Amino acid sequence: MKKTMLRVIVVGCCSAVLVSFAPLTAQSQAPYLPAPTAYYQPHTPPPQDYYYYQPNIQPSPSPWSGGNYYWYTPRQMYQHGLQLVYAKRYYEALQVFHNFLLYYPQSSLADNALYWSGECYYAQKQYTTALSYFHRILTEYPRGNKVPDALLKIALSHFSMKQNSRGCRFLQELLYRYPNSEPARKAYRWMNRCGWYAPYSGYDPYQQYAPSPYDYNYSSPSPCYPSYNDLTFPKNY
Repeated sequence: MKKTMLRVIVVGCCSAVLVSFAPLTAQSQAPYLPAPTAYYQPHTPPPQDYYYYQPNIQPSPSPWSGGNYYWYTPRQMYQHGLQLVYAKRYYEALQVFHNFLLYYPQSSLADNALYWSGECYYAQKQYTTALSYFHRILTEYPRGNKVPDALLKIALSHFSMKQNSRGCRFLQELLYRYPNSEPARKAYRWMNRCGWYAPYSGYDPYQQYAPSPYDYNYSSPSPCYPSYNDLTFPKNY
C-alpha cells in the first residue's frame, strides 16, 4: 500500500515538472522575428500634406503668351508691343512685333512695327541689326509715315558706329526730302557733325545752310572740329 502511494506521488511530481517546463521549451524552439518597424520615425518630418493644404492654382493665361495673337485686332497687338517698348522690355516687344508682321503684313501699322523693332535693337546698341529694320521701311514702305524717322535713325546708327560719312548722307536725304518734318527738326542737332551750320528751326529752308545731296562729297569731319564731341551726342531721342 505504501509502495503504491509513493509511486503515485512520484509520478505526479514528474508530471508537474514536465508541464512547468513545457512553455519554456516551446519558446526556446520558436524562430527569431525582428521587431516591427515603426511607421513614424521621430527624426523624419511628416509628409507635406500634414502641414497645410496648398491648392494648385494656375495663373490665367496671358492673351499675349503662346502666340494667340489672332484673337486681337492689329491695333491692340501693336499697342501692346509699344507698351513693352516704353517699359524697356525689348525682347518681349520684339516677339510681339515679329508676330504682328507675320499676321498683318499689309496693315497700315506694319511700317510702325518695323520701326519700333529697329528701335529695340538701337536701344540695346545693336546698330547693325537696327539698320536692317530701318532700311526695310525705305524699301518695303517707301510712302509710309515712318520714312522720315527711319532716315534719322539710319543716320544716327551710322554716327554711333563712327561712320560719319554715311550718316551725313542719310541726314542730308532727310533734310532734302522732308524739310518740315519733326525728324528734320531734330536732325539740326547733328548738322555740325557733317561740317554744316544751321540754327535750330524746323521752318527755315535748310537749303541755305546745307548743300544739296547731289553735290556734297560727304567727307567726314575731323575729330578736332570745335563742335565735334561724342560726349554730348545723344544716343536716342
